[in-house]
Amino acid sequence: MKLRLLLWVVFWLLSLQGNTQRMLLLEIRNEVKSVKFGEGSEITFKTKDNPDEWQTRVIKNIDADQGIIVFEDGMVYVSEISRFRTINRTAWAASRMFSVFGGVWLLYGTVAIATGQDSVKPGHLIIGGVALGIGWLFNKFAVKRTYRIGENAHLRLLNIDFSPPPAKRGVLP
Repeated sequence: MKLRLLLWVVFWLLSLQGNTQRMLLLEIRNEVKSVKFGEGSEITFKTKDNPDEWQTRVIKNIDADQGIIVFEDGMVYVSEISRFRTINRTAWAASRMFSVFGGVWLLYGTVAIATGQDSVKPGHLIIGGVALGIGWLFNKFAVKRTYRIGENAHLRLLNIDFSPPPAKRGVLP
């Protein structure tokens, strides 16, 4: 009985902690799901004021009512963001894997040919070159994806608040 009461109190206290969700949604044209970025997420964007510089920052707070994203070193209005970039971490890892494999294979083959080992032929270096090429292609075409806000994507701030509304004095429910 005491354990049940203790668990109930713990779950009740934990439910008080997570009563609000604030997030930035990237809505992409012709895609059903939106990409969500919460507080603590890293985003990369360009602003209308500074269109030549990509800024990568970590979201500290989101104020959906005023349309502001707050960072550690400043803030930006969502309406000021002109371009947004997402990074595919899986493609990034594959690109690095192929690049490292290709580089090591080329190094090993070059050293083996230079020392005169008969087991390695110059044709074997093609494997390393192909792996480097695949890594470069992944990095060039699959890792980064850039969206133009207003043309092929939209940004939206969302504030989901689960807390009860404030009680009015003198009014009974």
